[in-house]
Amino acid sequence: LGDLRGAFPDKVTDFEVRRRVDLAKAWHEGKSIFTYNPRCDVVDAFQRLAGLVMEVS
Repeated sequence: LGDLRGAFPDKVTDFEVRRRVDLAKAWHEGKSIFTYNPRCDVVDAFQRLAGLVMEVS
C-alpha cells in the first residue's frame, strides 16, 4: 500500500479497512457489519469510504 501511495498520492486514500474476525462472522451469517456489530472499529472506516465514494461520484 505504501508503494501505491508513493506512485499515486492523489489516488490512494489515507485510511485502510482492516481485517476483523467480526467481518468474517458477519459475512458467514449473511449480515452486514453494520447489523452484526455496529460498534466494530471497521464500521467507521466503511462509513468514511462510502462518504469518499459519494464525493467523487
